[in-house]
Amino acid sequence: MKKGAKQPRVTYARAMDWLKRSELDENPTEISKTDGYDARTVRNQIALMKKERDEREVRQGVLRDALIKHFADICSFARKLEKKIASMKEPFPISDDLTNDPIWFSLREHLPRSPLWKNLDALKDNEARFRESVDTIRGKITTEVTVRAGMLGISDPDGKGILDGWRDGLLAHVKLTTRLGKGIEDVTYRKEPKTGKVELFKGAYSLGTMPENQVEAVEKLFDDLLKDVPTFEGYALLKENTDEFMRIQSSIHEEFNKIILRRVVAGRCRYCPY
Repeated sequence: MKKGAKQPRVTYARAMDWLKRSELDENPTEISKTDGYDARTVRNQIALMKKERDEREVRQGVLRDALIKHFADICSFARKLEKKIASMKEPFPISDDLTNDPIWFSLREHLPRSPLWKNLDALKDNEARFRESVDTIRGKITTEVTVRAGMLGISDPDGKGILDGWRDGLLAHVKLTTRLGKGIEDVTYRKEPKTGKVELFKGAYSLGTMPENQVEAVEKLFDDLLKDVPTFEGYALLKENTDEFMRIQSSIHEEFNKIILRRVVAGRCRYCPY
């Protein structure tokens, strides 16, 4: 263009076009002649566009890295929660250190309509019903043991709480049976010498100290109780609540797996870096 003539305003689109052309080996002097601009203007605009692009790419890189780490934090937290719930043999409340974690709130904001939250609430409700049914059958077990075992005159010289051993063993049997369909019925009886007598165990549960000739009768009584507990008050309700717990547990596992394996969480939260 003629020296001293006023140049047209350089639009952003034109400046970006110059940058692309310069990267295709068209030099600023050639561009200036073709487009009617001063070569210095072309050089300045190309430099400016390159600087802006580089800065934008750096910002995008930083944002991408922050977003990757944010998603990784959420997935790591989901793994921790999933592991916690998968390890439950019966329902119990999720600890405050998890529900007060910032990532808990992040996850809720990302997935407000996920079935996960409904299932976690259901887990809390199920826990209360489960405890109630356990208390009911524990009371029935205690009554039956007190009546039946009391007739055998089993002693407790070491203060180990023989009634507790019978009750706890039967309660463990009930919980295992409702969850797995099989309890401690096949666990081997074990005897330990006790100054002229023996202490009888069913697995880890002490059934008391007795003369050797009484062992067979005690084993039979305990075996009978193991068979009878499914008929006790509270068993059917415990089975129902256990089945519900396992269904909820499975649904929660499925929802957490979606988060963990997708590695990207939909939506936004207060901690998102964008």
